[in-house]
Amino acid sequence: MLKYIKERNDRNSKLTSLINFTSGTLRNNLSSGINQLLPPSLYTDNFIREIESNRFVKNYSGIDGNLVLKEVILLYEMYLANEEFSIHNAWSQEVCVTVGATAAITSFMEYYSYSYPNSTVMLLGLNYYLFYECCNRFQINNITVKSKEKNRVAPNLHEFEKEMEHHKPKLVILTLPLNPSGEVYSETELSQMIAICKKWNTMLLIDKIQMDEFADIYSFISINKIVNKADYWENTVIINSISKTRSLPGARIGYILANKEITSYLKYIYEVSYFCPPSVYVVPIITDLLYRILYINSSKKENIQDTNTILKLFRFSILETSGNEIYTEFIKPIIKNCDINNEITKFQLEISQNYKTIYQNYEWFKDKLYRHIEEITELKGGYNFCVKFKNTSYNLQDIFCIDLFREKNYTFTGDYV
Repeated sequence: MLKYIKERNDRNSKLTSLINFTSGTLRNNLSSGINQLLPPSLYTDNFIREIESNRFVKNYSGIDGNLVLKEVILLYEMYLANEEFSIHNAWSQEVCVTVGATAAITSFMEYYSYSYPNSTVMLLGLNYYLFYECCNRFQINNITVKSKEKNRVAPNLHEFEKEMEHHKPKLVILTLPLNPSGEVYSETELSQMIAICKKWNTMLLIDKIQMDEFADIYSFISINKIVNKADYWENTVIINSISKTRSLPGARIGYILANKEITSYLKYIYEVSYFCPPSVYVVPIITDLLYRILYINSSKKENIQDTNTILKLFRFSILETSGNEIYTEFIKPIIKNCDINNEITKFQLEISQNYKTIYQNYEWFKDKLYRHIEEITELKGGYNFCVKFKNTSYNLQDIFCIDLFREKNYTFTGDYV
């Protein structure tokens, strides 16, 4: 491992930053990698209550997360898969809460490297750098498949099928929406892609961090429903990060949904390293997931479950897991709120506005800076989109940065764009 770290440092020391603007000693990057949007008030208000309560700040969470939170995450994921809310029976998947999605990705890739040595991983489109870092670190053979079409990064169905037949990978990594290109496959495309994975008995890792039910400017695609219909859960792993989606990356709360063998490995790794997720933000996350279930339920045209029935089952699940303390002190006021539909609407509008801001930035970018752009992906979800410049020389990149700052009337004080 020390040898690997030295090699990586040597590689990185030879790299020049892709885009930067220097004014004296001050440097302004195009992106911090973190959106600058405000977190929802549901989170900030409840965080204050949690900090004031000894229950949340004086105790560690479980190695694999708070028991109540795990239960609610599992109910939420099952609801997406089955489109109904019920106390779960036997299901092949388990939940492991992690210290953000980073821990989930890294520990899973380590598990994969030991379980399937000398196999190939296929990454679709451009991906979050951590996937490539893990492949290098754990010496995993990998191939990145991109589309040959203009203004597109994600491979189309024909390109995907052709590459699958050629490489026969043991694992396919798919991000929804693709990060950083912001592309999203349709339900039909995803169904056919899973069928192809099933044909080759290929594992499917789905990173759905930026697929948000409340982002009404984008279409929500429930990958769970598609996986469930294909009966492919045993070979499917889902990773999510609630803290980053809600503009709280410092909270470091994510989770992985996988079969027992995988979650058992993760729990062991976290146990021996004492890698506990945070104990705060539990209540707002539980509330958020409940709101998502009720929001999706209310938007269905048929087979709508009664809100009171869902709340009753939700309450039963909480009580069964935790006893009365957390329910009485924190969750009960939320569940007993007779105005819960209005609360959900306010929450949804607050989040949706953030996504509209992101999309408006995308539209502004295309309109104002078109002369620099050769290609640009269509932003269908998440926070990102990919741009191919007409000329990638560093001199012209500096000109682009200057234009960008002038158009937005930024001063050189470290503002993020």
